[in-house]
Amino acid sequence: MSYREYFDIDPEYFPQVDKKIIEEQPDLWKKFYPHPTFIKLLKSMVDVLSRKQKLSVWVDGAYGTGKSHAVLTLKKLIEASDEETNAYFERYNLDNFLCQKLIAQKNEGKILVCHRYGSSDIQSDTDLVVAIQEGVEKALADAGIENVASTSLKNSLIRYFEDEENKMNLSLIDVEGSVLSISQFTLYANCKKGRRPSFVEAARPEVAKPLYEYFNSKIEAKGIKVEKGIFGAMMDVSLNNDGPVTIILDSKEIF
Repeated sequence: MSYREYFDIDPEYFPQVDKKIIEEQPDLWKKFYPHPTFIKLLKSMVDVLSRKQKLSVWVDGAYGTGKSHAVLTLKKLIEASDEETNAYFERYNLDNFLCQKLIAQKNEGKILVCHRYGSSDIQSDTDLVVAIQEGVEKALADAGIENVASTSLKNSLIRYFEDEENKMNLSLIDVEGSVLSISQFTLYANCKKGRRPSFVEAARPEVAKPLYEYFNSKIEAKGIKVEKGIFGAMMDVSLNNDGPVTIILDSKEIF
């Protein structure tokens, strides 16, 4: 007797979503049964889209427990038409209010979905960050959207150093400068409730540290010297703020 027969596994069962399955069964996601854990995940996704919680949702579990199928279903629910989304919720008698919230968020603007599967080659935090970047680049290309990621940090050419005429017209590269890169989770301090700052919006160390290291590596790749602090440590940082000049770069607005 085979393993499949012994456990009475569905003949159509598969342990992991891969490219072949997605191409051969484009409507596979419609068969995914929304168990309580998935419904909780779905609610979290809607909250992320509506900016009601931190902008990340992690799905973990043992091999073969349906993680890849669940994530594929979330992806398809974001990309599906309003009719298909309503049909899925109606088929499994899900909360109609949640359905309408999801549709409302989808209709506010285009949502780019980056989906990576079969990621057995990811062995470290750095690999994960690189994999995410690759997924974003592929999703942009598939959607026909120009990828301006290569201009992150404006190619280190943000002109905020003064020239002979005292105009901010010189870049860090032009003046052969260096970078002091210090991780600072307190930038995410939220004081909307009371006087005690909340840092719940700051990324966890296991997420933030690889991003911090990746950020530094991208600057160094441009031939710029980077002095680094100690991630997560309490440090005394001394600097002379010339000007003073402080510029905030918001990727949601300028990149």
